[in-house]
Parts: sequence; structure tokens; C-alpha cells
Amino acid sequence: MQDFQSKVQSLLCAIRALEGDKALQQERKLPSDCYFLSEDTVLSYRRDDGDARYPYAYDGLTLWAYASGNVKMEESTFNHFLPVFEAKEPYLAFFAGIKQEDGYFPVSLLGPAKQAFEKGIRRYTVFTPQAAYYFTETPAFLSVVRMLVDDKKLLRLSVYLENTGDTVCETYVSTYINFLNSHATYENLETKWYKRCTANDYGYILHTTEYRGRENCMEHYAAIARSPYNGFIDRTTSHSVYTGSMHNQLNCSTALINGKFGVEKLHTEFTETAVAGDIIPVKLGAKESFVVSYTAAFYDDKEKAETMVATNRETAAIDEYVARKACEDKNKTADERMPIIKFGDMLGQGLNAVAIEYFIQNVLRQVEFCTRSKNYAGTLIGIRDIFQQVEAALTWIPTYSRGKIVEALGYIGDDGRAPRQYSYPPAKGILPQMDLRPYIDQGVWVISTVYTYLCFTGDYSILDEVCGYYKFDGNAVAFSDDKDTVLDHLVRIAEYLLSKLAADTGCLRALYGDWNDALDGLGVSADKSRDFGDGVSVMATLQLYKNLAELCDIFHATGKYTDKIDGYMQRRESIRQGLQKHAIVQNDKGERKIVHGWGDKLRYKIASYCDNDGLSRDGLTSNAYWILCDALVWDKSLKKDIMQAYERLDSKYGLKTFEPYFARDNKDVGRITKLPKGTAENGATYIHATLFGLWSMFEVGESEKAWEQLFKILPLTHKNISTTPFIMSNSYLYNEEKGLDGESMSDWFTGSGCVLIKTLVWEVFGLKPDLHGLTVRPARYFPCDTASISMRVKGCDIQLQYRKTGENKRRFLVNGVERASVYDETAQTEKIYFTDAELAQGELTIEALD
Repeated sequence: MQDFQSKVQSLLCAIRALEGDKALQQERKLPSDCYFLSEDTVLSYRRDDGDARYPYAYDGLTLWAYASGNVKMEESTFNHFLPVFEAKEPYLAFFAGIKQEDGYFPVSLLGPAKQAFEKGIRRYTVFTPQAAYYFTETPAFLSVVRMLVDDKKLLRLSVYLENTGDTVCETYVSTYINFLNSHATYENLETKWYKRCTANDYGYILHTTEYRGRENCMEHYAAIARSPYNGFIDRTTSHSVYTGSMHNQLNCSTALINGKFGVEKLHTEFTETAVAGDIIPVKLGAKESFVVSYTAAFYDDKEKAETMVATNRETAAIDEYVARKACEDKNKTADERMPIIKFGDMLGQGLNAVAIEYFIQNVLRQVEFCTRSKNYAGTLIGIRDIFQQVEAALTWIPTYSRGKIVEALGYIGDDGRAPRQYSYPPAKGILPQMDLRPYIDQGVWVISTVYTYLCFTGDYSILDEVCGYYKFDGNAVAFSDDKDTVLDHLVRIAEYLLSKLAADTGCLRALYGDWNDALDGLGVSADKSRDFGDGVSVMATLQLYKNLAELCDIFHATGKYTDKIDGYMQRRESIRQGLQKHAIVQNDKGERKIVHGWGDKLRYKIASYCDNDGLSRDGLTSNAYWILCDALVWDKSLKKDIMQAYERLDSKYGLKTFEPYFARDNKDVGRITKLPKGTAENGATYIHATLFGLWSMFEVGESEKAWEQLFKILPLTHKNISTTPFIMSNSYLYNEEKGLDGESMSDWFTGSGCVLIKTLVWEVFGLKPDLHGLTVRPARYFPCDTASISMRVKGCDIQLQYRKTGENKRRFLVNGVERASVYDETAQTEKIYFTDAELAQGELTIEALD
């Protein structure tokens, strides 16, 4: 087992090797002064124009470790550490002191709360899947802070301090922990009234009281245990004692300058902020080192907290966990084996095979993290968000994904309406917080994800799983005793959606909005006595059109609900007629557009030749989903019009959501007008949507153009990324007037990661299972000489390799034997098919030769 000190030395060796090898730097380089040290390890140097981060999580408890040294920690709607943005005081900090004649010069070991006039101090961060490591090099010592969440939902913190000089080093290690431990989302005047902290010989007990109503008072405890140490430890529970004054910030702490607290205060509550603070004096000989660790556990029971703080204190236990998880990560079980995706060098784009492979592996981690999370971006989980993530992750974590599907279906309304967002109840008997604004698209993602699960796993037993409902009355949530199967839930969802078809057009009413939720004005009613009008989302209508076919496939395969098949197919035909009549507009030159949608009573259309603001506009998602939902078969000549729309939407950073943007004086379309030009959905490259577009390009054989878009949005092709550069970002902003050029709103919690993986699997490598078998149809064009994927479909291990060999026509070899192919006119390439019986063989090696 590798202990903390050995791990530090191992990482240092890798960093020094990288810094001394220009060729290796070029191979491993990421944007914004970051580098891959290995497939799963990233080195991030400090920067002033953005921040990278990495989540360390178990069962929804998530520690966000930022490269800047900031942290936040949460579980669903519960906040342990609040987020820290733009130089706000940190809630977690570590310090050491450089000895001076009149005290110490405090050095922040994470970075935040550092001294303004530091010299000769260098910081960088290393992210591994198991832990984050914060390195600080000074003329006197090297320090490394390790932080993680383990599989017992314990926060583990360790500090390593090494005297790098040849003489004795007198210093200290100081720890500052300020937990919120509440469902509150901010601090206020009353925060300190209900928080108290007590120090003992082993660590600290921090106790928070939270009132959620007259009859609901919750008590939260954080037990903070320090690793055993025989020397003197100066302790405090008072923020003002730690800083030296109620008015001092951490970087002005007189205690850190003096190397000791002015007074002893082992209990704090009500009058000031209660914290846990240590100063441990350390004297190190030449090359000697010191380690101290802290373990924090969270309870709603005082006795458990008091018991824990006296145990679970050894640094070796943390070392053992890190080593074990590293081994498990490299040896995924058969049920949890990530796809292995590789491409050859793409030198025309400046991309090498190693960087591409490492990046994709980290995006796979991004998708799995999002799938396992208990919240998404904010404190709640979006239905559309989690089901899109599950649809990608189910290819390698099918068992977990199955459970997540069943769990999430338990938050559906008993009328079949899916909430926009939900949360985990804070305690038994308490209703969960939900966002019940009726965005019409929520349910369509549920149906398509369950269908994809069946196609990739063949596990029909999920349809018999029993789950419950809630009652929705307007914006109010109530408990329901109603329970039935997953298949029953899907039917209720479909019936709810069908009940929202507009009488005048036969298309799906937008209500509060669709996937592009900033465009939330289409559903507004001209009749103020109605909550919503008959404004329509074309994208959501297309998704429902496809859902009905998916459900009929399931009914045929299971023999259940077969009495609904004819009715659903008739409704599907009615939807087709409505879309063809109303969603396609034409100008006097005979050119056509697919509109994004329209307002109540067809008063105006959006993304038409003349929108409500008099402008000719293009929208991305309706064009993409016209292809992805199989509507192009109605009139294949529309492909030309869709591709022309994509050309008009193209930009420096890829396809935009809309072009032109919506100005602030546009009163009809919703809050999108309040977003600045070139940001988010209002004329930016919203990467999630861009991927919908390039996915559709692959689907219709426009592979070269799809790859052009993919290269524009991959972080690897950018010099700077304002967020985390080794996973997919949310968007690229562009507005020269506002000084915006390529920045992103966010990372990790974004659909761009899961859509990238689905596009690579389904379109680039062309692995497209259905309920009866598997189609293999790699993209018509590859920008490299070789590519491969290894993954599991319906229990069959698939090895697919693409190679350019100078063939006149694409050929397929299956287990070394040539197999006849069929030409796909839509995708403009060859394809082969395997039945479920063939997949039952367990292994297939497929070669696609060009």
C-alpha cells in the first residue's frame, strides 16, 4: 500500500518528469495551463482567469475541490460548505508559517486567504479520481493537502509538511473549518445563533439546529476527529479568536502571525461564528516531514457524533482507502466497465491520440458522476437532466442506472406529469422540494431513456418494478399512496403528454417551455383566464412523435398494453400532419425553414422568415430533432434546408442556438431576452445543443461537417477554457461588445458530456441496438487512420476497430470473416446487423475497413 508520503513523492516525480520534457508536455497539454499526468490524473497550475474543479462524492455527498483551493460541499439540498466565489472568505483553510524574527509569515496551503505580498511561493493542484492534492512550495518547506470523500461518507483531510532545507525548520500547521451544516443556501444574521462548536482532546463537535416549521426541528452534528498527536495543540472554536478580531479576515489573522491563539476558547455559540481551529507547532529537522489528518462525519444524533470523534482518526486508514479505490478504479467490475474509446492522431487539428483518449475517459467520468448525483447544478435534480445522463451511463453501469430510473420515476405526479426538478426529502415524512413549472418536455426524456435501456441491456424486468407517485396540485406537492409498475408510469406519462396536444394544430403545447427553457414565452395565453395557451414546441412535439413509436415497440415486445397500439399510431399520424402543415415555412424563393415553435393561436412563429420582431431567424434544436426523431423520411429534400440553416447558425465556436439573438425589447418569447447577446441560449454556442446538431449531421451522412463542429467545441482545441478543461463545458460565449470571447457558464453538470458520449457510441462508431439486435454503422468519414471502441451491449463484449486501408468500398470483418453489408441511404455508408441470438455468443470482434 502506498502511504501519503509515498504518493506525494510519486506525484512529484511525475510532475518533474513532465516539466523537464517538452515533447511530453505537448502530448499531455490541456488548455489553461493544465496537463494530463496520466489517463486519470490532471495537473492544474494556478491561473487568474478561471478555475477547474473535481467532484469527490459518495451516495450524493459531494466535495467540490477547486484548483484555486476553494471548496464547497453538499448533499442534495443540504449544504456543508457553501460555495465560495470571487475571493470570498473560505470556509476551509490550512496554513503553515515561515519563521521570522518577530513571528511567522503565514502561508495559505490551499491558496485562498493568502498574503498579498508573497514571494517565492508556488502552488499547483493535482486531481486524481480518489483525491485532490494541493501542493505549495516555499523556500522553507513543501506542503501537500489531500482531500476526499470516502465510501463511508466521511470527509477526509490530510496535511503533509516536509522540510526541504538542510537546517531545522520551525513552523506550524493550522486548520480552519467552518461548516454550515444546514439546508440554508446562505448565511444571515441568525446563522450563528443556531450553531455551536465544542473542542475536546480528539477534535471538535459542531452542532447546528435547523427549524423547518413548528413541529419540525432538525439537529445536525459534524464530528471532526484529528489524528493522534502527542505534542501541544493550540485550539479554538471561535472565528474571532482564530483571526484575532471580530473584524479581521483570515489573511489578516494575528494568531497566524504569532503562531498561537491569544486566548483559549473551547466552546462557542450564539454571539459569534463557531468554527474548528487548530495551530500545531512543528519543528522539523532537515528533510523531515509531518502529517496530520482530520476526518469529518455527519449525523443527526449527538451520541453517534461523540463516539465517532474519539475513533476513526488514523491517517493510515485514509491511505488504505485511497490505495484500494485506485485499484478498483483500474479494474472495473464486469457490470461497471466503462467503454474504451481510442482514436489515432488527428494532426490536422493539432490533436494527438493520447490526449484524445485521456479526455474521453474523463468525460465518461463526468457522465457517471452526474448520473450518481443527488443534485444537478443547483440543489435540485432536473428530470430531463438526469434521464439524459442515465441514457449515456447505462451502457457501462446498467445496474445502477436501472435503480436510478426506478427511483426517479417515483417523483412523477399521479396524473403522469413529470416535475421539472425534484430533490431528496430531508427526512422521512417530509415532502421533497420540487420545481413544478410544467415544462412540457420532461416526460419525453423519460420514455426515450427507458427505451434505450431496454435496447442496450435486454432487461425487460425493469418494466415490472413497482414505484410510487406524488400528487401535484398547481405548485403544491402532496403524498400519494398510488403505486404501479414502470411500464404503467410510462403510459401515464404518454397519456399526460397526449392530453396537452393543441386542438388547432395537433402539436404539443409548450406550456412553460421545452428543453430550451430560457424561451419560456411561447406557452403564454392570449386569454388571461387560461394558465397556458396553445403555443407549441416543435422539438418536444417531435420527441413525442418518436416516443409513441418506442412505446408501441415495447407493447409489441411485452404483449402488454397492445390495445393502445392502434390509438397511439393514429395520434402519431395526426402529429405528423400537424408538423408538416405548421412547422415548415417557406419564403417567396421556395426556401424552407423548420421553426422552433409558435405562440398562442399561431400569432407568431419563432425561427421563421419573419419572427414576431420582424427578423428572419434560425433555431438549432428543431432542425436537429427533425432528423433525430425520424421526421426527415417524410420529405428527404428537407435535408438541404436543414444543412443551410446549420451554415447560418455556424460561428467561431460552433453552431449557435439561435441566430440572430433576441433583443431585450422582444416581449413575447420569455426570459431569453434578458440574457445578453451571445450568452447561454441567446445566440451563444450552447454546447449541448451544438452536439444535437452535429449528432444529426452524422445521422444523415454529413460526417465531415459534423467533425468540423466537434473540433470547434472540444476543449482540447482551445487555448483557454474558463472552467474545467479536461471535461465538457456548458457553452462558449461570444460578444465582442461585452468583451466575451469563449468563456463558459459552467461545467460538470451539463448535458454536453452525455450527448458527446452518445454521439461517439451511436454515430461515430455506429453501435445502435434496438429491441431485437444491433446495427453497426460507423460514420462515413473519420479524420484519422484508426479508431476503436470496446464496450458491452446486451451482455456481449463488442470490440470494434476502424482502419483506413485504401479500400474502394467499406468492408466488415466479424471474428476475422468478411460479412456482407447493406448500404444505408440516409447515412450514406455501409452497415451490418446482429440479432440478439448472435449477441448471445458473448463476444464479437468487428473490423470496419475503408
